[in-house]
Amino acid sequence: MTAWASSFQSSFDSLSSPPSSDVALGYLIDFCLLHNVGCQYSAALAAALTFPSLTNASLPLPSFNDSCVSSQIATADISSPPRISQAPPSGHVDMKDEILQDFTLLPYYMTLSCSRRGIQSLICNTFFDPHIPCNLVSAWVQPIFEVLDPLIAKKDYTVLAMVLGRQRPNIVALWTGAIVTGMSQLYPTYCRNRLFPIEIHSAAWTDATQTFMSLDPRPLLGCDRIYRSDECRLLYLAGEELNSRLPICPWPPFGTTALSDTDICLVLGLRNGGKVRDPGFSSDTTKQSAYATVDDTITLDSPKETALVSETISAAMTQSIFGWLRSYGWPAAEKAIYSHSWIPSEGPDDESDDGPEDDVSDPGKAKYTSDKFERIAAWLEQCGK
Repeated sequence: MTAWASSFQSSFDSLSSPPSSDVALGYLIDFCLLHNVGCQYSAALAAALTFPSLTNASLPLPSFNDSCVSSQIATADISSPPRISQAPPSGHVDMKDEILQDFTLLPYYMTLSCSRRGIQSLICNTFFDPHIPCNLVSAWVQPIFEVLDPLIAKKDYTVLAMVLGRQRPNIVALWTGAIVTGMSQLYPTYCRNRLFPIEIHSAAWTDATQTFMSLDPRPLLGCDRIYRSDECRLLYLAGEELNSRLPICPWPPFGTTALSDTDICLVLGLRNGGKVRDPGFSSDTTKQSAYATVDDTITLDSPKETALVSETISAAMTQSIFGWLRSYGWPAAEKAIYSHSWIPSEGPDDESDDGPEDDVSDPGKAKYTSDKFERIAAWLEQCGK
């Protein structure tokens, strides 16, 4: 159950009726203008968005130590409309406009907040780059942790928010909320444990790139080879049973595959003049410009010595994406890959070249129904227009 679905019933009857959302908004604006807490308001809203993701965390209930304040709240008439000054300063006008803008977007914020996996995927997306191949993930993320770990240990949350904001300005508010609620240590731990969640709805809502599958395909090297990342996209579009879902690994496989070693549908489609191009689904937000107002004088502690890079994450990501790509078996030409220590022993038998015709270790012999072949052919024809 999410926080928005919770309700509270008082043990005594109240004679006052709750204010409408518009009236409550007026109270909130009056309070923020009176105490000049515009920045705290934004941080509080960001923290509230992360509440449904708090599983084992608890927050203390608010308490009032001032009896005068308590008596004023108890005797206040919440049904009366808020009072706004006739000539507010210009700074107050800007703050009011910001609050009103957030209010119009509140339904979208709440929808995103109710998706726990969506929040996790967006925050962990800070450490993701879809152009890094699966075998180099460890070398990519370890320097990031070397920068963030000292900031988290010193609880230097201001600099932490600035660093993360520069990496992903469009989701820095979620990181602010995670820092306020004490979750700043949790998400780097997810990535250390090789957890990079993908949630396509939150990615679409926020225009984020959470997997290499949503990028534009790369130009073909020639008439006889295809990038393995593009091979993954075409296999997913084919919708065969073992490739009908997005790979859980967001990092692309490295290298290319000979067309003679790919699926028969891909070979026929590409040789018939089809172009590997996504007709509208792709979005690469890593190339889009985004701006954030941050301090340019951030000083970070330089590591005294460079530790050896642990390849645990790279090994796990390589095993994951190639396990998805080669669900129906490995071509003999990729022996150097499937015999590597990162890949479980599941390659084809080199002495079984004359085996039965239904040997599923040969991707070219995988059986596809005519409707799936027609789906690929129609997509390739659409891309060629």
